[in-house]
Amino acid sequence: MRLGLALGTISAVALFVAGCQATGPAAPTAPAATAAPKPTTVQAAATSAPTAQSASQPASKPGGQVVYAGVGSDVRILNPILQSDTVSGAITDRLFEPLVVDDPKTGAPVGVLADSWTVSPDGLIYTFKLHDGVKFHDGQPLTADDAKFTLDILKTDKVKTTRTANVEKIKSTEVLDPLTLRITLSEVFCPFLNSLSPLGILPKHLLENTTNLNEDAFNLKPIGTGPFTFVEWAKDDHITLQENDSYWHGRPKIDRFIFRPLKDRGALLAQLKTGDVDIATIEPLEVKEMSAEPNLQIVKYFAAGITYLAYNTRLPGLDDAQVRQALDYAVDRQVIIDQVLLGEGRPMASDVPQDSWAYDPTVKQYEFSPDKARQMLDAAGWAPGPDGVRTKSGQSLKFTVWTSSGDKIREAIVTIAQQQFKDVGVSVDLQFEDFASLINRINKVDFGMFVSGFVFGADPDNYDLWHSSRKPDPATGKEGFNRAGFSTPELDQLMEQGRTLPGCDQGKRKEIYTRDQQIVADGAPWNFLHQQETPVAVNKRVAGVSPSTWRRVLYNVQDWTLQ
Repeated sequence: MRLGLALGTISAVALFVAGCQATGPAAPTAPAATAAPKPTTVQAAATSAPTAQSASQPASKPGGQVVYAGVGSDVRILNPILQSDTVSGAITDRLFEPLVVDDPKTGAPVGVLADSWTVSPDGLIYTFKLHDGVKFHDGQPLTADDAKFTLDILKTDKVKTTRTANVEKIKSTEVLDPLTLRITLSEVFCPFLNSLSPLGILPKHLLENTTNLNEDAFNLKPIGTGPFTFVEWAKDDHITLQENDSYWHGRPKIDRFIFRPLKDRGALLAQLKTGDVDIATIEPLEVKEMSAEPNLQIVKYFAAGITYLAYNTRLPGLDDAQVRQALDYAVDRQVIIDQVLLGEGRPMASDVPQDSWAYDPTVKQYEFSPDKARQMLDAAGWAPGPDGVRTKSGQSLKFTVWTSSGDKIREAIVTIAQQQFKDVGVSVDLQFEDFASLINRINKVDFGMFVSGFVFGADPDNYDLWHSSRKPDPATGKEGFNRAGFSTPELDQLMEQGRTLPGCDQGKRKEIYTRDQQIVADGAPWNFLHQQETPVAVNKRVAGVSPSTWRRVLYNVQDWTLQ
């Protein structure tokens, strides 16, 4: 499955692993790259490759250039099977292509380098027919040997990457002819095709002799088959990509794509206003200001992620589903959306997004009702004490809620929840912790509740979230994503069936995931707070920007045009 969990803010900066920051007055326009300390620059191997232009300079070709920017860290690596952060992925996805990708409208697998594929009746053998005539940026033809090499190296000690999970179900690969690849799985795995989507195909002829892919120079001078070719990387300043004139889908409609990592939001807003930056994801608090700029338009989309409140179901009080349900009724999600996100979001009731084919629209909704919350807590035997905090058998409903420090949106969420919990007799203490420390705490299950984020995969398989085998165990050091500690025997069985159903019939899988969602909703291990609508500021001279829940902002950049 293509699963992501993030403890930093998910949606306000959908393509960056940076938490939301408070919005202050716009800073002066950031100095041009030449005015900054000289960055370390990695250039493409071809000496004839041009260098980056500033956005204000005339384009070298009629297609012109687009400058994309964000606040946060720079790209970490330029290898698609090594990258695990969204910043690096935003660039490697322009340079490399996988066999299949998620359809931007439906999330269903669609072919890229694979023209077609067949699946054996037992669901174990996938045979891919590759597109004829695809070439790497150095002119060498792509063949099934390259696809086999990419998948095989992930199962060796030549590479260390989280992407090994994407191929764990692959038993063997076999080249049948230069354009045909057979993949045999160890067992039926319905999310298999979606799991291939992050795996851009690497050139075997350049990497077959590598002994340590993580340290290979290729990662700084990448060569793929994608619509753009690598020009240079001035670290912490910019990355420049050039159109691939020989691209098998046809030459991109813009000449250059430039990424700039900026250090603060003031600089980002200022450069959007001046036109030095053409496109960037912005925060809800910035929408009004940017909408007033005559050169900008705001495009919005629901990113594939939610913000949620998790309960530690191992603790007294929180081990009772009736108490957890009462807590869900106590929180006004719409108030959070209106006051914190300024309306840029929608309430959630499930770990499957509304855009998914598997979403159950009848899943239980916890509409804000403090009266119902009080009634449920009374029924569960928790009576208000002299201080207003409910108690039962000497135990008080007192917990600590954790979230990442400096994330203003999440800090505001837990502050609102604290008061609303108090209104029904539940006391919570707020604690903010730096990102790394918070991850460590949650992995050790040292929390009462926490607010975090979850990034959906296109396939609804959430086995890692709810299966009992995915619960972390601090005693043994075992880590897992089922940090709430919630599971049932029926849910375990359904999660297993959903990913291994013979034939992977979508209708039958939907029945399974409908029941999954109902069990999770009744168990209430999370309060599924909201899915944020992500605003993107786009210079009006750029046409064709059409963000997708499943593919984000840049998936069709090769089709953008300049007015």
